Amino acid sequence: MPATGPRLLVLHDDPAREFAYTAGAKEALKQADREGWTVVSLKNDWATVFATDEIDREAGPSSR
Repeated sequence: MPATGPRLLVLHDDPAREFAYTAGAKEALKQADREGWTVVSLKNDWATVFATDEIDREAGPSSR
């Protein structure tokens, strides 16, 4: 019996903000396409990958 629920593949493809490790992603992307999974790109779909210290300071200690 196939598993049910949402399927999400996070593609780490943004070397400017995080190490891009897409070298082994071909098979996972093929499977995601075959099975209708949602693929989320760090490069194209995420506005913030890691908050900066400045943003953390503005948010205050209660946000940590």
